[in-house]
Amino acid sequence: MQAAIYRLTAYPTGTTPELADFPTGAHAIRVPAPEVNGQEAYWVSSDDPGYAQGLTRLRWKAPDGRWLELDNSNLAEADRQPVTQRIAAGVTAGHRSIPLPLRIDGIPSGYVLSSGTFERRTEAGNEWWRTELNYSSAPGMYFSTVITPDGDEPGRPTAGPADGRSRPSTCKAAGGVKVCVAPLQENALTAGGGPQGWLDKITLLGADPAKWTTDVLN
Repeated sequence: MQAAIYRLTAYPTGTTPELADFPTGAHAIRVPAPEVNGQEAYWVSSDDPGYAQGLTRLRWKAPDGRWLELDNSNLAEADRQPVTQRIAAGVTAGHRSIPLPLRIDGIPSGYVLSSGTFERRTEAGNEWWRTELNYSSAPGMYFSTVITPDGDEPGRPTAGPADGRSRPSTCKAAGGVKVCVAPLQENALTAGGGPQGWLDKITLLGADPAKWTTDVLN
């Protein structure tokens, strides 16, 4: 049985998360949920029963007004909602810089960071982490930068590119860490020297978290 995975997202102050459609065209819908520590909460579900069955995504407001979101994978169906609610009740919202295993120097002025994630889990005694930074190089032009340990992901010895998607990735590795860059549009990195030009701006800091930095973007 695979280990349970939890993903916690904190939206920026003043941002109301959207109920975006799914890739198949199914619509996301809002389903009332019990309050979390006295704050407004709801489940994200779908008008498509197939999507709705697999969703356990809870959104609620923190005391400072920010929206928080928690979803999970690999939980027994009977545990999905009660465990998610229990974890949400124990979340404390705050502001903290998270050290990451890379530094990016010489970012072009037109590049905009659209989102970033950091995941860490332990499976069968092996720790695995994943960092993803999504950038826009121009309107409608996006690319992802994914950093993981340089090796097979626990439970997925035959995994493909580190970004987990089918689009082509260009990668490099050093010090036990691997970084892959993948354009979402074919020309997203053309002006910046292509994927290799972006990789050349990245310094990998190794697998020891003590050597990671909060000064990532320069």
